[in-house]
Amino acid sequence: MAAAVDFEIVTGKRHGDIATRIENEVKARRRIDVGLDQYTFPEGLPPGHPNYSLEEKRKRELEGGIVLLGRPTLKEYMSGLVNGWTGTLEKVDREELLAQELDLDGRFDEPLDPMDELEKTSQVPGSPIFSPIFSPPQAAPSPKPPTTVPPELDASPATWPALPPFLLVTFTNLIGFKQMPRMVWEWFNTRDKVRQGAEDGYRLVMNQTRPIQPPSAEQSGDLGFDAHTERFYRSAIDSFMGDIETGRKKYYDSLSERLKTARDLSRGTREPTQLELDKPPKTEVELRSERMTKEQRWRGDAKGWEIIRPEAPVAWDPRLEDVRVFDSSDKSA
Repeated sequence: MAAAVDFEIVTGKRHGDIATRIENEVKARRRIDVGLDQYTFPEGLPPGHPNYSLEEKRKRELEGGIVLLGRPTLKEYMSGLVNGWTGTLEKVDREELLAQELDLDGRFDEPLDPMDELEKTSQVPGSPIFSPIFSPPQAAPSPKPPTTVPPELDASPATWPALPPFLLVTFTNLIGFKQMPRMVWEWFNTRDKVRQGAEDGYRLVMNQTRPIQPPSAEQSGDLGFDAHTERFYRSAIDSFMGDIETGRKKYYDSLSERLKTARDLSRGTREPTQLELDKPPKTEVELRSERMTKEQRWRGDAKGWEIIRPEAPVAWDPRLEDVRVFDSSDKSA
């Protein structure tokens, strides 16, 4: 009888979510391995769930598998894996760093009073107004996280621990009006997908694996998995980055006026209109929070798209050559 197989399906709602999650998980493991952190049992486990030790947990992971559904998932998973094993182990509060960066770009600075500017230009050179003390502040460099991890612990290990086998499951995401005929055809021919799903499940149950085929100068090996599906990306995808910049520009074009309204109402320099009474505009604090949320989304989408765009290769490192993939052949290499 074939042994039971454990497997994990990693999901994400936006481009880059899977890559970020895997990178964070790998770095968390590395920090435990080098003694920077201690392993703790996961919280929120159902009643009666066994609290496996770290050794038991990792052993059970190797007895299972990792399901990668479609080429975008393969690209994100491999990107997170490589970045996790090669990146720094410094704990970085990305949200705090972004907040500091946004505070320094001047978007929420108070506008200069024209009368103050006129007074400054009328001063005689050499007066105190031209002292360095009164010089306008220069843009500060982007904040950098403090270094707390010794270099010998922060270095990527020469060999990487074994991973569970990969199950590469083909998937084509048909989006857009031009794909309607193919969607209709697939609707009436789902037997092919049912058969494919059954075969994928059989590979898991039988636990037949082979070594991964690494990329070479002649071919992409297993990293070329599902490459043909990228031709079905809808045409609007080509303008993905442009759409982000267009949305960002439109937002910032309206931000100064919204910020002025928020400050005028907060300081009582004018009475609110009836429309503002019916639907109060956002306060300055709310505008800062809104901007933070939008920038996180724009930057996350851009980073995720750089990983999965058709022209981008699948991330690879020679230290992954021991990875195995589930295979439907009768022989296990």
